[in-house]
Amino acid sequence: MKKEEVENFKKFPEGSIEKRIYDSYFMKIEEYLIKYFSKNKIEDFDLFYKEYINPILEKGKRDLYIEFLKKNRPPFFVNYERFDEFNNNQELRDKYSDVELFNFLSFLYSIFDQFDNIDKFLDWLNSKKYIQELNFDEILKYPFGNNYLKSNLVILPIFNNSWLS
Repeated sequence: MKKEEVENFKKFPEGSIEKRIYDSYFMKIEEYLIKYFSKNKIEDFDLFYKEYINPILEKGKRDLYIEFLKKNRPPFFVNYERFDEFNNNQELRDKYSDVELFNFLSFLYSIFDQFDNIDKFLDWLNSKKYIQELNFDEILKYPFGNNYLKSNLVILPIFNNSWLS
């Protein structure tokens, strides 16, 4: 959406999606993140995390998770080897210190097999522009940037939002 188009959203009421879009363009990034992402819980992310990531972390229950995936037929499949490769990387664990976000990134890497290695995955992650033309790592430098990223990662097209219903 072009900035000129978004200017029309200025007079929409607080709480509307239009006002939120307007704020994302015209508020300072710090203020925007505090206003919309300072809550400790991000509902959609928490739901997704509980259903699709927690079971991967319990290595003894991975067979049950495979059955769960076969039954529910999400538009992705988890490659445990790739998940463990990312998740066991201490340097990345230190870089992405928010544990839930880190585990989610491990999950993403495990389902995106088009990336030959972790470096290519991270390059892709940082090549995307999010709010105010900032990339992934730049957003993480801001307070509540992790919550912003969590809320945006769970709406990636691959998830088809089928888990929300």
